[in-house]
Amino acid sequence: MPNRRFAPTPGTSAGERWSRQDQRHPFHAPKRVLVLSTSRDGGRSSTVLDQIAVEAEAIGADVKQLDARALPAVFADQEPATFPSAVAEAVDLARSADVIIIGGPVFRSAVSGFTRHVFEVLRDGLDGAVVVPILGAGSARSTLVGDNVRADLILNFGARSPAAIVVSPDLDGEDLTIRISGVLSTALALACSGGPA
Repeated sequence: MPNRRFAPTPGTSAGERWSRQDQRHPFHAPKRVLVLSTSRDGGRSSTVLDQIAVEAEAIGADVKQLDARALPAVFADQEPATFPSAVAEAVDLARSADVIIIGGPVFRSAVSGFTRHVFEVLRDGLDGAVVVPILGAGSARSTLVGDNVRADLILNFGARSPAAIVVSPDLDGEDLTIRISGVLSTALALACSGGPA
């Protein structure tokens, strides 16, 4: 599989480069999808994120993948103006994306603290954005965690979140593929409409 991981180019921000690609005609521009992982490689959510990236590219979306674990550590309440350049680039990418897919693990019936921390750091990029959480869990009973994360994104970050996908041993194969296609289609349609989730 080709490496779609985003590597910044010195001199311009990621959002500027992405925006320039769409100036020819915004209506016909490919949708920009940011796929952001906060979990280990090979985990349930990161595997599904790779699958989503491939499917989004197959339908013509411009996909950027970013591993939040590779970013420098910052405090959640730190002023964005003081962020290291790699973190500022990540916020910029989130701001310019039409759809943001964020994957992370579930621990003890809650989304991981690191995933929630990434929400805080990307706060400026999540406001008004279409955000789809992908959560890796031990069982389908964690669907309530998905509902809580979706509510958190809507109420505390101003995001538009159509649904969460909770990936567990109970959801795999064809069922998972159908669910991914449905959520991706809904997210892209929501990004086009500009309406509430």
